[in-house]
Amino acid sequence: MTSFLLPCKLCGEQKKLIKAHIIPKQYYKRIIHEGSKPHLLKFEIDDISNKSITQSGIYQDDFLCADCDNKIGQYDKYGYDVLTRQIDDKKLQTVAKGHQVYEIGEIQVEVFRLFLVSLAWRAGIAQDQFFNLIKLGIYEERLKQILLGKKSEVLDSITAVIVLFRPPKYPDIMWSPFCFKMDGINLAIFYLPPWKIWLKLDRRPFGHPFDKFALAVGKPAYAVVHDSWSI
Repeated sequence: MTSFLLPCKLCGEQKKLIKAHIIPKQYYKRIIHEGSKPHLLKFEIDDISNKSITQSGIYQDDFLCADCDNKIGQYDKYGYDVLTRQIDDKKLQTVAKGHQVYEIGEIQVEVFRLFLVSLAWRAGIAQDQFFNLIKLGIYEERLKQILLGKKSEVLDSITAVIVLFRPPKYPDIMWSPFCFKMDGINLAIFYLPPWKIWLKLDRRPFGHPFDKFALAVGKPAYAVVHDSWSI
């Protein structure tokens, strides 16, 4: 833990900084199988020899002050409550052409958006190579200002498609997040088993059919069900 004062990456104040997780540690804990050792293996697909062991996920010391970490922690808690580990198959619904959606239900969309904004912002400035594929560019400062409450009107343009990810094998792998363009729209993709998030960064709306499932105030939340390792 840092023992001297440094500027907090969020509020900018000179404070003692604490160990802060980039992805909330609860999401790491849920992919550890019951009865197994409380360790996770972090490795690169193209270089399996470059691996490390972690007990609580990826964190950074010179990152946030306690006040900002606590604030973001409230968003993390709500995000974790929405994206539950337990899946109720009774909430699965079949739609057009045999595709399925999962009913999440009514949520506080504004709070959940702040969770997604904080997740993307943290990943975008993180130093660990796990997050190297998150390149936010102009969106980095925009997301930061939203978290500081200075760009609250921009929050309305932040939305996401939630995916319930049910591959036939290896469902409990947390892949590195990455940025991606779909029909010209900038997205950040996050794996939070058993969920995947397509977070829309720019102001252009999702195209059809994803616009029907994008988060919106006043509408119940649904997740698109995917069972393959594709975007």
